[in-house]
Amino acid sequence: MKERYQQRKETIERLFGTAKEYHNLRYTRLRGKSKMEATLGLTLACLNMKKYSKIMAGIVFLVCLKVIISRPIVITIVKEKTSWINIPVCLQSEIR
Repeated sequence: MKERYQQRKETIERLFGTAKEYHNLRYTRLRGKSKMEATLGLTLACLNMKKYSKIMAGIVFLVCLKVIISRPIVITIVKEKTSWINIPVCLQSEIR
């Protein structure tokens, strides 16, 4: 039971804590259940999009995560068929 609560605390409670702290869900100025449901639905949809974008960004860096970085990494992004963009990336948590 403790393991299950620990997992819940890491996933569910963090979501509601973020919503309360950064997305004005601690207090409300709205009246009525339908207005609050609409606001909560939009807020949770935004949080889901933020979570999805972090997951997708993690896929890009998946190759670099296990490597000890001793020099800057350059990620090349294709903008159009003829132009390329080189973006230097520094993962400070991996620098030793």
